[in-house]
Amino acid sequence: MANPLSFVESFSGDESHARMVEFKGSNGADNVSHSAVSSGRKVNSVAPARAKRNFRLAIAGILFCALGALLMVWAIAANGNTRDVVSATRNIQRGEVISGSDLASTSVGAAAGVPVVEKTEAQSLVGKIARTDIPSGSLLAPQSVGDAEVDSGSAMIGLKLATGRLPAKDLPAGARVTLVEVADGGPGQEFAANVVSQSGVLDGQTKLVDVTVSSENASVVAALAAADRLALVRQADAA
Repeated sequence: MANPLSFVESFSGDESHARMVEFKGSNGADNVSHSAVSSGRKVNSVAPARAKRNFRLAIAGILFCALGALLMVWAIAANGNTRDVVSATRNIQRGEVISGSDLASTSVGAAAGVPVVEKTEAQSLVGKIARTDIPSGSLLAPQSVGDAEVDSGSAMIGLKLATGRLPAKDLPAGARVTLVEVADGGPGQEFAANVVSQSGVLDGQTKLVDVTVSSENASVVAALAAADRLALVRQADAA
C-alpha cells in the first residue's frame, strides 16, 4: 500500500513572499505544485502595482494643493486691486447741476487708462455742471463734470420761479427761452436767454433755473428776478 502523501511548507524570507508547497510521494520524488508557484507569482505582483497607484495619488494631491494655492493668491490679488469710484444714481442731462443724491459709490477693478472719479472726491462734484449726458449707473469721468461756462458777452443768472411761471416739463441745457417781465398792467420787457441747468421742484412750489443772458441785460433781469416778477417761456430750438 502506498504511503500517504506528505507535504512540507517552506517560506522564502518572511510571510510576504511566495509560499512553496512540496509534496513527497511514496517514491521519494519531490513534486512541486505548479499551482502553488503560479499563485506565488500573483502575490509578488500586487505590491509593485499598489506602490505605483499610491505614487500617482500622491502626485495628484500635490498638484491639487498647488492649484488651490494659486487660486487663493489670485483672489487676494484681485480683491486688493479694486477701488471705490463714483457712479450716477439717475440719468443726468447735460447742463444739469449735480447734487449729492445724484452720486453713489461702487467698487470696480483697477483698469489702466480708464478715467474715473474716486469716492473720496465725490463731495467736490456737488454743485458742478454735467458737461455731457450721464446715464444712470455709469461711472463719472473727470471730464464729464465741471464748472458752468459763460461765453464772453454773457452773464449767468439764477432764477427761482413758481410753478405756473415756467413749463412743467424740465428744460434741457441749451434750450432757448424768453424771460417776460410780469407787470401789473400786462406783459412788460422781454429778454432772450438760454437755459444752463434746472433743478427739481423745491418745497413743491418753485424751481431753480440757471440761465445766461446778454451782459447788458443782466442787471435788469437780476432785479426783476429778485422781485419775483419774471416768467419763462420756452422757444423753439434753432434749426
